[in-house]
Amino acid sequence: PYNRTIDAEAYFSEFRNLVKTNRGHFAAEEYVKIRTIDPAYFITHGKLEAINKIVKEKEIKEVIFSDALTNQQHRNLEEVLECKVYD
Repeated sequence: PYNRTIDAEAYFSEFRNLVKTNRGHFAAEEYVKIRTIDPAYFITHGKLEAINKIVKEKEIKEVIFSDALTNQQHRNLEEVLECKVYD
Protein backbone atom coordinates (compact mmCIF):
# COMPACT_ATOMS: atom_id res chain seq x y z
CA PRO A 1 0.00 0.00 0.00
CA TYR A 2 2.92 2.37 0.56
CA ASN A 3 4.42 1.81 -2.88
CA ARG A 4 2.31 3.73 -5.37
CA THR A 5 4.45 2.80 -8.39
CA ILE A 6 2.58 3.25 -11.64
CA ASP A 7 4.91 1.09 -13.75
CA ALA A 8 5.16 -2.12 -11.72
CA GLU A 9 7.28 -3.92 -14.34
CA ALA A 10 9.91 -1.15 -14.28
CA TYR A 11 9.90 -1.18 -10.47
CA PHE A 12 10.44 -4.95 -10.27
CA SER A 13 12.99 -4.90 -13.08
CA GLU A 14 15.05 -2.41 -11.09
CA PHE A 15 14.53 -4.48 -7.91
CA ARG A 16 15.69 -7.67 -9.70
CA ASN A 17 18.80 -5.86 -10.97
CA LEU A 18 19.63 -4.63 -7.46
CA VAL A 19 19.26 -8.14 -6.06
CA LYS A 20 21.40 -9.65 -8.82
CA THR A 21 24.08 -7.03 -8.19
CA ASN A 22 24.14 -7.74 -4.45
CA ARG A 23 23.00 -11.31 -3.97
CA GLY A 24 23.20 -13.48 -7.06
CA HIS A 25 20.36 -15.43 -8.63
CA PHE A 26 16.67 -16.02 -7.99
CA ALA A 27 15.27 -19.42 -7.06
CA ALA A 28 11.72 -18.04 -7.33
CA GLU A 29 9.84 -14.76 -7.60
CA GLU A 30 6.47 -14.01 -6.05
CA TYR A 31 4.61 -10.78 -6.74
CA VAL A 32 1.94 -9.80 -4.25
CA LYS A 33 -0.45 -6.86 -4.44
CA ILE A 34 -0.98 -5.84 -0.84
CA ARG A 35 -4.14 -3.98 0.08
CA THR A 36 -3.44 -3.84 3.80
CA ILE A 37 -0.31 -4.66 5.75
CA ASP A 38 -0.50 -7.38 8.38
CA PRO A 39 1.20 -5.90 11.47
CA ALA A 40 2.70 -9.27 12.41
CA TYR A 41 3.90 -10.60 9.03
CA PHE A 42 3.47 -7.78 6.45
CA ILE A 43 1.63 -10.24 4.15
CA THR A 44 -1.54 -12.22 4.77
CA HIS A 45 -1.41 -15.66 6.37
CA GLY A 46 -2.55 -17.26 3.11
CA LYS A 47 0.26 -15.63 1.12
CA LEU A 48 2.72 -16.48 3.88
CA GLU A 49 1.72 -20.15 3.61
CA ALA A 50 2.19 -20.05 -0.17
CA ILE A 51 5.64 -18.47 0.16
CA ASN A 52 6.59 -20.91 2.92
CA LYS A 53 5.68 -23.81 0.62
CA ILE A 54 7.97 -22.42 -2.11
CA VAL A 55 10.78 -21.86 0.41
CA LYS A 56 10.56 -25.46 1.61
CA GLU A 57 10.19 -27.04 -1.86
CA LYS A 58 13.12 -25.11 -3.34
CA GLU A 59 15.20 -25.13 -0.15
CA ILE A 60 15.52 -21.36 -0.29
CA LYS A 61 17.91 -19.86 2.26
CA GLU A 62 17.04 -16.16 1.83
CA VAL A 63 13.83 -14.26 1.11
CA ILE A 64 13.93 -10.61 0.04
CA PHE A 65 11.01 -8.19 0.34
CA SER A 66 10.97 -5.06 -1.81
CA ASP A 67 9.37 -3.01 0.98
CA ALA A 68 10.61 -2.16 4.44
CA LEU A 69 9.60 -4.50 7.24
CA THR A 70 9.28 -3.69 10.92
CA ASN A 71 11.58 -5.49 13.33
CA GLN A 72 8.64 -7.59 14.52
CA GLN A 73 7.65 -8.57 10.96
CA HIS A 74 11.25 -9.43 10.19
CA ARG A 75 11.56 -11.72 13.23
CA ASN A 76 8.18 -13.33 12.64
CA LEU A 77 8.91 -14.03 8.98
CA GLU A 78 12.31 -15.56 9.74
CA GLU A 79 10.70 -17.77 12.38
CA VAL A 80 7.96 -19.03 10.06
CA LEU A 81 10.05 -19.31 6.88
CA GLU A 82 13.10 -20.69 8.73
CA CYS A 83 15.48 -18.68 6.56
CA LYS A 84 17.09 -15.25 6.43
CA VAL A 85 14.72 -12.43 5.49
CA TYR A 86 15.88 -9.13 4.00
CA ASP A 87 14.06 -5.96 3.05
